Amino acid sequence: MQNLLNYADLVNDTCKPLFKITGASHFSYVEMDQNGNYFWLGSNDAYFEKCIHQQLVNDAPLSILKTYPKPGFYLIDVYPVELKQYSMPVLSLLNHFDYGHSFRILEITQQTQRVLKLYSYDAPLERQDVNHTYINNLDIFKKFNGYFDNKIAAIRKNLCKNKIEKTKRCEFNQLIKLSIEQQENAEQFNLTDLCLMQSRETKKSVLMTPREKEILFWYIKGKTAEETASILKISRRTIERHFENMREKFGCFSKSQIALKAMNEMEM
Repeated sequence: MQNLLNYADLVNDTCKPLFKITGASHFSYVEMDQNGNYFWLGSNDAYFEKCIHQQLVNDAPLSILKTYPKPGFYLIDVYPVELKQYSMPVLSLLNHFDYGHSFRILEITQQTQRVLKLYSYDAPLERQDVNHTYINNLDIFKKFNGYFDNKIAAIRKNLCKNKIEKTKRCEFNQLIKLSIEQQENAEQFNLTDLCLMQSRETKKSVLMTPREKEILFWYIKGKTAEETASILKISRRTIERHFENMREKFGCFSKSQIALKAMNEMEM
């Protein structure tokens, strides 16, 4: 895997336009097939080298399949702890490099055989608004995935691949089979899939006022607090007070997390 570091500059250069328009600052890509062959590319060679030295690359196939059990979209900030625990070493390392607010897209494609692809985007920890960017620009990220695939097509055959250890093969086979079955049985993905962090308890216990729904509606539409205040003919201070109330209700620290958790409560 060490020689994959040589491609960090290529990955970073490929990602620069996307980073500029979205606020993300780190990208990594893991591809694996049904036989347990896999490789990992990243935009930061220092981070990737740490992943190699800490054996995180070797553990990647199982941790990915356990953390993201079916194809779809994932926001790590609001992801269930019971699934996120399998990737905690990677998430801790991301924080060490000041990366956080992570967005994942897991795809399974049919080539000569089934191929699982994990596209990972991370933003600076201070960018607490970036989740809003993720959910409002899904098409951009999906198009970039295709662009990235085309970009590495010329080097794919030259990439040195790892193979999952024999001791982990049985568990790997079970997990990837389950992912493929869920892919085959899944309906088309929509924003509800992205909001899977909304627990059953949240749906039952959190009640939103009509005004809170209005404020979140305009926030999700991209309006600032000042613009929303003007539309609703109330003060900006009142807008922020409503957000503070919602932070307490949902147990969130950012407006983006509130919006995501409340999405299923609102009629858009």
